Amino acid sequence: ELPLLDLSSVRRVVVTAAHPDDESLGAGGLIATATASGVPTNLLVATAGEGSHPGSPTHPPEVLARVRRRELVSAATVLGLEESAVTTLAVPDGRVVEHLDQITAAIVDLVGDGRDTMLVAPYRADGHPDHEAMGRCAATAGHRTGALLAEYPIWMWHAGEPAEVPWSRF
Repeated sequence: ELPLLDLSSVRRVVVTAAHPDDESLGAGGLIATATASGVPTNLLVATAGEGSHPGSPTHPPEVLARVRRRELVSAATVLGLEESAVTTLAVPDGRVVEHLDQITAAIVDLVGDGRDTMLVAPYRADGHPDHEAMGRCAATAGHRTGALLAEYPIWMWHAGEPAEVPWSRF
């Protein structure tokens, strides 16, 4: 059993995600809790998620990118974010690892002074290369800014085993 997350000492939350929907699946409750508590919250998403359905006859990548961007803004609004609090980068889906410096710099710029800031990212051992790369970018940005890093799993819930999680670190 893990303790409930205490946001009382956090003055800001910055959530990062590799693809649209990662933030909702992995940190939606945290985002909703933070925004409902009046904690300023920002979201940075690296890709448009255009690679999620390769070979789709009805949604080629460019169409899928538009749909997923609209869904991202809609989901963020439901979670309590203003559209202006959502930043999207133009990193190609499936190639996050090729853009580590760009993504890390964008996170550092968004976080700024990381004191009293919770930086939230995909788990670095999640089992999906884009998620893991995004987690590494956030960990580096957290180190550079002094922000507190929290990680969330997505694929690990399906591909991993509970014994594989380093629970003692949490």
